[in-house]
Amino acid sequence: MFNPFVRFTPGLLTAMLQQNTFYLVSQTMKSAVPNAYDKKAMLLSDYKDKGLAQIHFNALKARQDNLKKHQEKDALIALIELQNPKHLRRVNEILLPDSDYAIFANFINDHKTAIRDATKFYTNKLEKHVRDVTTWKQIGKIKPELNVRFGELFFDVSYGSQHLQVFLHELDDKYPIG
Repeated sequence: MFNPFVRFTPGLLTAMLQQNTFYLVSQTMKSAVPNAYDKKAMLLSDYKDKGLAQIHFNALKARQDNLKKHQEKDALIALIELQNPKHLRRVNEILLPDSDYAIFANFINDHKTAIRDATKFYTNKLEKHVRDVTTWKQIGKIKPELNVRFGELFFDVSYGSQHLQVFLHELDDKYPIG
């Protein structure tokens, strides 16, 4: 598993508030290494615009509604309004060192390094996946682009005029080794 996201710190929260960023969307971080922190990994995405935060939140909820019965729902999905004292207090609580959570911000410090590392880490899995789901011939020549949408990392892969989006957590689930 691969995690390019930065830790969410009290200092980052303070900076967001100073910049009038009052909305967060929380979700379980699927790209976190299990048990690496002995805590539940949570990703917080920040928004200045409540409407954009609501779109992210609604997308996560819609995804939950489409889960099959055997799939586990994400209990951490929430729209957090930092101007609400209860919400702000709860965020400050989960940022404490003794909380049950390892909190990350939906922010990648060094995108170039993240792309290089993700590509290196996922090359074999991505090539297997592309072979399994496409008829593309020269798989070794594909150039994946790393992106984030609604808190989930994915590769955009192109071959000629064809495009494929592959979520990193799907590669981890489908190809657990290598």
